[in-house]
Amino acid sequence: MSQLPLDLLYQIMNRLTISDLTKFRCVCTSWRSAYASAPAPDHKDLLPWLIVPLEKGIGNVWKSYLGFFSILDGKVYMLDIPEMEDRRICGSSNGWLVTVHENSDVQLLHPCSREIIDLPPLLDFWAVLGIDFSLESNLEYIIDNLSVDHREPEGHKESSDVVRDTFITKAIVSYHFIRDKVSLVVMVIARPYFTLFCYRPDMDKKWVEVSSVGKDICDVTYYNGKFYAVNFSGNVVVVENLDSPDPYAETVIYDEDHCNRPSYLTESSGDLLRVIRIVEPLHPTKTFRLVKPLQPTKTLRFVVMKLDFEQKKWLEVKSLGDHSIFLGFSNSASISTSEFPGCKGHCIYYTHDYKGLVINPCDQGIYDLESGKIDKLYADDSQENLPLSGMHQS
Repeated sequence: MSQLPLDLLYQIMNRLTISDLTKFRCVCTSWRSAYASAPAPDHKDLLPWLIVPLEKGIGNVWKSYLGFFSILDGKVYMLDIPEMEDRRICGSSNGWLVTVHENSDVQLLHPCSREIIDLPPLLDFWAVLGIDFSLESNLEYIIDNLSVDHREPEGHKESSDVVRDTFITKAIVSYHFIRDKVSLVVMVIARPYFTLFCYRPDMDKKWVEVSSVGKDICDVTYYNGKFYAVNFSGNVVVVENLDSPDPYAETVIYDEDHCNRPSYLTESSGDLLRVIRIVEPLHPTKTFRLVKPLQPTKTLRFVVMKLDFEQKKWLEVKSLGDHSIFLGFSNSASISTSEFPGCKGHCIYYTHDYKGLVINPCDQGIYDLESGKIDKLYADDSQENLPLSGMHQS
C-alpha cells in the first residue's frame, strides 16, 4: 500500500474529509509526504469545521499545528502545519485561510495541501506609513493619524502585534469571473475606516481600495456572483466593476437604523440574510450599559432578516426551516441539516468574534432561533474556554 503511485494517492486524498486526512497522513512516511505535497483538493467538505487552539492561553497567533473541531462527532482533529507558525488567522473561506504575520506578511494557506499564495503585505495599505524599531516592543508600525483622535504630523506608532491582530478585521476568498476566466479574489475589511480592499492575483500588484463603500463595514460575503458588504447600521452595498482596475460599490439598501450592532451576511435557501448579534457588556455597570467597541461582550440573542431586493427593505425571518447558520469572523455559511443529521435545525452556531483579543469566558454557543435558548458548543466542559478562531470549509 505504501508504494501506491503519487497520482493515485492524490486522487484518494481529493475524496477525503479533514478527519480522514488526519488519519491518512499517519499510515506511513510516504503517505505523509504525499499529504504534504498534494495540490488543493477539488471537492468541498460542505460542513464547516471549527478551528480551535489545542491548548489554553494560546493568544491570537498559532503554533505549527491547527485543531479542527467536528460538530458531527464532537472531536478535535490535529493537522501539523509548520507554515502557520506565529501567524494570525483573519479569515477562512473556500478552503483557504487568510493569515497575517507581525512582520507584515499576508498569505493564503490551504491547510490540507499546505499550498501558499503570497498576498501584498500590510505595508501596502495606504494607512501604513512605514516601520520603526524600539527597545520596548522591537518592530513598530507608523499608522496614519486619520485612524486616531490625536494628531501628529508623522503619524502614530503601534506595536507589530497590535497591527497584526487588528488592522485586517476580516478577509474572505472567492472565485470570480474576471476577463474571461475564473480568478481568485481576496476581499478584506481594514482600518482606518473599516472599508473594503480587494486583491486579484491575476491583475493587481497591491491592495486596491473599493471606492464609494462607506465606512464601518462589519461583514462581507459572496452572493449570486458578487461581493456584498454591510455596515453596523444595516446599509448594504454591492461591489461592481471587479474586472477593471477601479472597482466601486453601489448602494443596495440604505437603512440607517442606528442600532450599531454586529451583523453578518450569508446566503440561505437563495436569500441574502443579515444576522444581527445582540450583545451586552461582559461586565456591565449600573450606570453605563452601552457596548463600547473595545469592550468584552456576551451574546444575548440573534435577529435574522432577509433582504427584499425589489422593495429594498429587510424582512424578519422567524424560522430557518431545515437550515442552520454558522457565524464568526470568517466567512459565514448556511447548511441543510437534512444532509447533516448531527447538526441542529433552526439554530445559529456562533463563534468567539472579539477581534484582536482573546478573553475568557469565550462568547460562543448554539442559539435556537425558535426558543431563544443558548446551548454549549462543546460537550466537554474542559474545552469551553478554547476560543474558536473561525470556520473552515475544504
